[in-house]
Amino acid sequence: MILRLTFYDDTYTSLLTTFFEQKQMVTPTFYLPNEEKQENTRTFFRKVFSKFFLTAIDLSNKDKEFERLCNDILYKNLYYDETKYNRLKQLFSEKFFLFLYRNRELLEEISNLPVIDKIEDLLPLLEIRIIPAMFSTNERDEVVYYFYSNDKFIKQ
Repeated sequence: MILRLTFYDDTYTSLLTTFFEQKQMVTPTFYLPNEEKQENTRTFFRKVFSKFFLTAIDLSNKDKEFERLCNDILYKNLYYDETKYNRLKQLFSEKFFLFLYRNRELLEEISNLPVIDKIEDLLPLLEIRIIPAMFSTNERDEVVYYFYSNDKFIKQ
């Protein structure tokens, strides 16, 4: 299976490509041992995703769950289950926007808004789909396809 991602705006597509170039899909990123970074992560989740307090175990479990779902869905194609697909999409969204929060300079080039405000504006614009195959279409460099089995992506 292939992860298909787009903002339908090529300005923001560079954020997706940077995320994949830095190998964020295969790197545990929710839980970081550094306590300061962990507190920043919790603050981010409370502000952006309206989640309550997350412990280190919760964050570590998110990493494990994300890896398991990627392996099962994107690599092994084990099942078609809308609930699990939606959970993978949610975790990807959290992981991607957490990456942007930690790499604020990427957003500074795009907008003068505070980081949290910009992330909250971008959150509903990101479209994530899990598809079985790519089709030749003209997508004006707005769509990124990610192949988990090879840890590779292409823009189309």
